[in-house]
Amino acid sequence: IPTYVGYSKLPAIDIAIDKCNYKIGQKAFSKRGLLNMVAPIQNRRIVDFEAMEKLWHHSIYEALKTTPDDNSVLLTESCEYSDEDRKKIAEIFFEGFNVPSLYIGNQGALALFSTGSTKGVVLDSGEGGTHIIPVFEGYISPYSILSSPISGKEITKKLLDLFIEKGLTFSRHYDFDLLKKIKEERCYISTDYEKELKDFNEKANTKDVLYSLPDGQTIKMNKEQIQAPELLFDPSSLISTLDTKSMGVGELIYRSYFAIDTEIKKTLFDKIVLCGGNTLFPNIAERISKSIKTLGGNSLSFKLYCPAERSQSPWIGGSVLSCLTPFESMWISKQEYEEAGPDIINIKKI
Repeated sequence: IPTYVGYSKLPAIDIAIDKCNYKIGQKAFSKRGLLNMVAPIQNRRIVDFEAMEKLWHHSIYEALKTTPDDNSVLLTESCEYSDEDRKKIAEIFFEGFNVPSLYIGNQGALALFSTGSTKGVVLDSGEGGTHIIPVFEGYISPYSILSSPISGKEITKKLLDLFIEKGLTFSRHYDFDLLKKIKEERCYISTDYEKELKDFNEKANTKDVLYSLPDGQTIKMNKEQIQAPELLFDPSSLISTLDTKSMGVGELIYRSYFAIDTEIKKTLFDKIVLCGGNTLFPNIAERISKSIKTLGGNSLSFKLYCPAERSQSPWIGGSVLSCLTPFESMWISKQEYEEAGPDIINIKKI
């Protein structure tokens, strides 16, 4: 379900004729020119809980066609979530939806669980940002997480800028999802960026690809195919400061090695799991491996894992985890919530 809520521009009239004054997901997006659009999740964090509650309501009652008071609910969270965010979520689900029990799991840890492991390092890179998350026996140390502003949204913006530079006309508002689709279908990671960029300049016609737009027009893509996703390895155009935020994903993984306790470094680097939409670009594993080897040489041993279903890894890990008998004690029950209040969500937390 696309995470959009579209509010009517004439709510008073809609209410007067007993019509819902908002639309959810794809229905909202298809009528975005007639609605005031709200994206409740931005940069991997909930910024509008009222709209988010509407999305959850739609997901439960319309998409899943079930009732929340009969089912325990497991939600995923990103590293950006604060204690206050988690408390608000608990309040909505226990008091608004009346769920019997709730669990909120870090999507990086859940992605690792989907591979059958509880120890490893997760590269979680998606639409809202990028994180390197070391996990040991299911636990995450927030002090060892490295973050970057590299996101799928920024890569799409980069592709838009490249198209505009070559004279193509796209709307930043109405064509963004089309550009996202072009990015996903035509862009790829170059294993040798400088060399391939030179090849594009010298052998342009042989490396061009065509993309047919919904209106029947065709656009020609040249070096934009590799330039946009190169942000994953060179985000300097996003952040100029010389810190971890200006590092590419390969260097971030390498730097995370030194943020992990000495006793468990080797164990965690034996399983580096990729997850999130940005890790679906072709050749990304080869490029990351090359980057880490360039920085660490032969002294650093590591293994990369790229599950085929890695765009859905947190969901898969959550579904597996919730079926395990030992997990029963990890649920936060309605009774615990009523006795301790919303703070229980942060007290009883992996």
